[in-house]
Amino acid sequence: MHTSFQTIALLLAASLFLSACGSDSDDDSTPDTQDPTPEQPTPEPEPEPEPELQTGVFIDSPVGGVRFTTNPGGEEGITGSGGEYTYREGDTVQFSIGGIQLPEVTAKRQVTPLDMGGENADFTTPAVINVARLLQTLDDDSDPENGITIAEATASALVDTELDFTASTFETEATVAATLIERALVTEADAIAHFQGSLRDGLTGSWMFVEDNGNINLLTFFQDGHYVIAHSMADDGDQPAGSAEYGYYQWDPVDGSFSVVEVVRETDASGGLYNRDEPTNSDNMTFLLEGDVLTMVIEDEGSFEFTRVSDDTDRPLIGTWRFREPRADDPESSDLLTFFTATDYVFVHLWDSAASGNISTEWGSYEWTSDGVFTVSDPLVETDGPAGLYDVNDTDPMELSVSGNGELALAEGGSAETWARLGSYTVELRDFEGDVASAVVERVEGQFITDSTQIFTLDVIAEGTAGQYETAIGEQPVVTLEPDGTGTMMFGADVNTITDWSRSDTGVLTILEYDDGIDDNAIWTLTPIRSKTGDTVLVHQSDLQLNYIGRAHAE
Repeated sequence: MHTSFQTIALLLAASLFLSACGSDSDDDSTPDTQDPTPEQPTPEPEPEPEPELQTGVFIDSPVGGVRFTTNPGGEEGITGSGGEYTYREGDTVQFSIGGIQLPEVTAKRQVTPLDMGGENADFTTPAVINVARLLQTLDDDSDPENGITIAEATASALVDTELDFTASTFETEATVAATLIERALVTEADAIAHFQGSLRDGLTGSWMFVEDNGNINLLTFFQDGHYVIAHSMADDGDQPAGSAEYGYYQWDPVDGSFSVVEVVRETDASGGLYNRDEPTNSDNMTFLLEGDVLTMVIEDEGSFEFTRVSDDTDRPLIGTWRFREPRADDPESSDLLTFFTATDYVFVHLWDSAASGNISTEWGSYEWTSDGVFTVSDPLVETDGPAGLYDVNDTDPMELSVSGNGELALAEGGSAETWARLGSYTVELRDFEGDVASAVVERVEGQFITDSTQIFTLDVIAEGTAGQYETAIGEQPVVTLEPDGTGTMMFGADVNTITDWSRSDTGVLTILEYDDGIDDNAIWTLTPIRSKTGDTVLVHQSDLQLNYIGRAHAE
């Protein structure tokens, strides 16, 4: 070390001496008469590429119909029915309704009222509460459970209104604003209860994480607090290929803290979310939800990014479908069928008495033709034997169809099963004049029973949604369903006959109505969807091709 330092010093001194000698020689030489080489202009630096355009969502429930403006990206427009807006990395975004400006926040994959409360905001922060109250108050059908839509007429009525979401005068000023559209301001308790539930429900559905070795981990959350995670391949530890884990969870949507409450069945050993050998590990993880991305953070291990397996208008099969097979000791027992690409699926049996651990999976590929023919190939891995979609002794094609009400029908050999879509999905509403609008809905178990007479009035709601959907159904039908599968539909003084009605495995009510005045039949399907009243249905009428949201009020 010392020797090297001396050598460097001597070389430096010699260099300086030679430089000085060269300088004296230059002074005695004949001047150079040649023109110096002209200086080249410094090239202008290339401009920074513009950040890529991204899509985020604004939710309490999904908030559609509000204006958004981003800065400095300059994106602006109206949020879609799912709360969609566009932005660029580094932008801020401000949402507005008429003259009411919501607090400006950082644009990202998912924006909620929590972001508008400032740093460390929670469900007690005034701005968070007040933004939620306003959005739910202004919802077009007054039922935020099926999404929040702000109609054009509402924004127009509030064009001269301004609100301060942190001021003590908010209650008074917002009450006045609500009267402009003949509404009552939603209470603090109701607003926060809905908002908390909506955030938790954002987890519902299936999420996929693909490891570097190709192992697919499919994680599905249910609204009732259950979860299941399935693995396509074995890992370096003791997790077998095709294994799964089914249990209960708790999750805080504010800080992302997550814990496994109980494991019901498992075959993935130390894999999955719970390890029986180290049970406290399940308490050292968080799940951070931003739109269609769910980041799992495990203490001392790092983060893992899951992407949502969501419905796709161009590929209606994509997503998770549930077929209930309740048992006396496990009423929530189900089969799950997830199509996560245009050619790949996984079938999970939450109860399989013939399988090790009483839970099994089947990972395979499929083909679905335009005429509804459905076939599957040899599975990549299966632990369900002849169950599931593939049976080596029965390779005949099946028939598969998907309806707009979130129902999948799978038929083989004359018998059919109906499956309900898990989680929220987008539907297209259509009125008498052919005008359309979108709505985000979520299936629930139906209120229709089969062993007694039922009478209900089918009212139209969501009228005028987003200023473009108008329903003019006239007299609201009074429906009477008899236990023998017949009944009547009364439109004022006119009485039409119900020649047949039935309820599917997923709770969808189908009615065959005969109008003897015009000697014609119409098929009505009523699909129960989530709402705060518990009686809301998605209604489809085949004859007029109507699709609207209504309420089946019991008489």
